Amino acid sequence: MHALEPLPLGPEVIALFLKQRRPLLMIDGIEAFSGKEPRPTLKAFKNVSANEPIFEGHFPDLMLWPGIYTLEGAGQACHMLAALTALLELAEARGVPRADTLKNLVTLHRMNRFEPVTRNLEQEAVFRGLAKEHTAPMVSAAVDIKFVAPVFAGDRIDFIVELVTRVGALLRFDVRAEVRGKVVLKGTHTGGGGLSLSGREVSP
Repeated sequence: MHALEPLPLGPEVIALFLKQRRPLLMIDGIEAFSGKEPRPTLKAFKNVSANEPIFEGHFPDLMLWPGIYTLEGAGQACHMLAALTALLELAEARGVPRADTLKNLVTLHRMNRFEPVTRNLEQEAVFRGLAKEHTAPMVSAAVDIKFVAPVFAGDRIDFIVELVTRVGALLRFDVRAEVRGKVVLKGTHTGGGGLSLSGREVSP
């Protein structure tokens, strides 16, 4: 796995790429990213709060996070990696360098934190338009996952996903989820979707 570069992105930016919304948005933020071939990689996270509605029934006396939610978070992290990688290529084709696209995404994140920023409105308009016009849900085609350990309220889940194979419109990812450095889920996820251009799938 490549060394990852910091890429702090919050839920407001993630919402540009993912169709899911509360209570089914299973990623709270992006922490780091590498777009380097042959295995682009992304690290995302989910803070599991005791206030999550699911704990009202799963289970009232044991705040055990459903494994299917951890799996969904891993899938959403895969979608974010595919979308980010494709966005970089699409924006570059429109004249926006990859480094500038990532910088502009971080600027959007900082704006939502009321931090002082310097915006490039022209470049920002390019990738906002691309994200809005070409984002589509990712559909899972195959999942081969092993649950290793339970997750409870108060845990932070770190998702590390790597894009390992591309066959046409299908993308295969190696995925793992960790809590405090301990693996709780690992395996592979294969899906299709993400960004397309003029009806043609774009290889991220």
